[in-house]
Amino acid sequence: MIKDKEVIEFIEKLERVNFTSVKDRDTLVSRDGFELSYSTKLGELYGAKDNCGFAGLPVQLLFRVTKDGEYIQSWGCMELEDTTELAKWFVLKKNELLSTQREIERKKESVSQLIWKNI
Repeated sequence: MIKDKEVIEFIEKLERVNFTSVKDRDTLVSRDGFELSYSTKLGELYGAKDNCGFAGLPVQLLFRVTKDGEYIQSWGCMELEDTTELAKWFVLKKNELLSTQREIERKKESVSQLIWKNI
């Protein structure tokens, strides 16, 4: 369950963007020029070398929104549950888009094969 209200609002905003394709395996792209990508960031260690730890998550997912190549917003969750939900949203959306892209490619291939067969 998501703890941070801002994470819920971010996901709701992403749901309103009409993402239509996947670029470079890990970037969602909309017809309007919006792109959503992510990177990872290692957390900072605190304490003495023999007794150190992370103040927050050891690895943080950072999401980046751009439009027409211009930076709009970055987003990183501070809680594991929030990170998990945002990552799950991203992967499900990516899989949905890839499935749609594959279906379109299959249809184009079938049409092309039919045209070739009838030449």
